[in-house]
Amino acid sequence: MQKKPIIVANWKMQLGVTESMQWCMHNKQELAQLTQQATIVICPSFPMALVVGVEAVASGAFIGAQDCCAFEKGAHTGQVAAHMLAQVGCKYCIVGHSERRLFYRESDEEIAYKAIQVLVNGMIPILCVGETKEQLEKQQTFQVLERQLQVLAQKIGHIKEEFALIIAYEPVWAIGSGQTPTVQEIEKIADWILAFCKTTMPSCLAKVLYGGSVDESVAQSLSQIQQLDGLLVGGASLDFQKFKNLVSLFSKLPL
Repeated sequence: MQKKPIIVANWKMQLGVTESMQWCMHNKQELAQLTQQATIVICPSFPMALVVGVEAVASGAFIGAQDCCAFEKGAHTGQVAAHMLAQVGCKYCIVGHSERRLFYRESDEEIAYKAIQVLVNGMIPILCVGETKEQLEKQQTFQVLERQLQVLAQKIGHIKEEFALIIAYEPVWAIGSGQTPTVQEIEKIADWILAFCKTTMPSCLAKVLYGGSVDESVAQSLSQIQQLDGLLVGGASLDFQKFKNLVSLFSKLPL
């Protein structure tokens, strides 16, 4: 039986209240159909999480967050705690996105603490990892991935109870460039990630997504990769029809 893919729509800081509601409400029936074939996770901006979540859940989709605070609570002005996101219905939370690493200088340790906050509050972390162009050219991809994952593994690898973790491989050099690694390269990296998780976090039920210039043109070729459980989609998720086509292509469904 073909596994049900996970398709995450990361809206970033793009759609406001009106646009977000239109995306969900104007496409309600089609969204409901998509959720029969794929696990759809919509990650709007923080202010839209509650209102979009109501519409998304009604269509069978899930709501996620784009980030969370590394701390449980306290004097952290401008931050949003993981338990607050869970209270408004978030089931998933992205941590360690390349934009957070680059523009906000988030360290691997801070990102690990964010993932732990997501886990202890009953949500599933979507942990982003990936190398820059310079690191790729120096053939450091696997060293970078190991460094990005190692801190979290050291903190939670001893846990005996099973827990879910989604790892999104998003090569920084591919984001917004229109370029993607080859199918063979992604297969090799997905294999490595799954093997690393099995070795260092035995209780981890790991799934691997691909993100990085994901659009309709590459969705079908990415669907050939057996190790991939789904996609992390940025700009292509803002237009519902493009998103629908992408989901259909990856899920190998008629458009």
